Amino acid sequence: MFGKFNSGKSPIHGLDPRAKIYFLLMFIPAALLANRWIPVAIVSVAAFVIIFISEIPFGNIIRSSLLVLALIFLVSLITLPLISWQFAVMLFLKLVSITFVAEVVTMSTRPEDLLAGFMQGFRMPAQSSMTMLRVFTFPTVFGNEMIAIRDGQAARGADVVEGRFFERTGMKLRVMQPRVKAASVRSRKIKTAAELKCYDRDSQRIVTRPLKFAEGDFVFIVLGAVILVACVFTQFFLHLLIS
Repeated sequence: MFGKFNSGKSPIHGLDPRAKIYFLLMFIPAALLANRWIPVAIVSVAAFVIIFISEIPFGNIIRSSLLVLALIFLVSLITLPLISWQFAVMLFLKLVSITFVAEVVTMSTRPEDLLAGFMQGFRMPAQSSMTMLRVFTFPTVFGNEMIAIRDGQAARGADVVEGRFFERTGMKLRVMQPRVKAASVRSRKIKTAAELKCYDRDSQRIVTRPLKFAEGDFVFIVLGAVILVACVFTQFFLHLLIS
């Protein structure tokens, strides 16, 4: 759920990385707690508003999160016999909203800024922050590996976009295991490259790049808190009305 950095001059791009991380940490529980249509609508609309403000092309977000969206659809489909279709749809919307907001946060923030955000926003040691950076970069690298395979097969004349769903899924699963290992190696190289630039445990380079909150950062954090409170309140209020 983490995309490649897209440069831009939108208000989201200009935010302090800590504000974006804080917003995401409030948005995720807000979406997960939403189990009725009104709170689900709140998080869904908020996600698309964030995308609009970020000015990141929607197609880029879709392509970057295509694999995650496919997994979300599969999970929603599997749970459909166990729950009502309304809850299955709400589950899909909630997970998609979380994915899109996480994509915007990472696609509008440089990796080194995310690293500084973890270190200064949570007082995390450099080594732990580097681990978080690797976690953030792994899904993107893995997605790029899968896209490269798909394009390579298409170049050789293989039909990779049509045919039966389960046949295409089986083909992807067969090549997924070695790609996971390759993506892990590449994400580790990204972490090593950052360390070679002096972003290591003993370096003071990030510490000497102090982050500073601006008015827009506080507004964004408050927006995340409002979304969380609105979801919790409407969820509780609707439960009281029904009961």
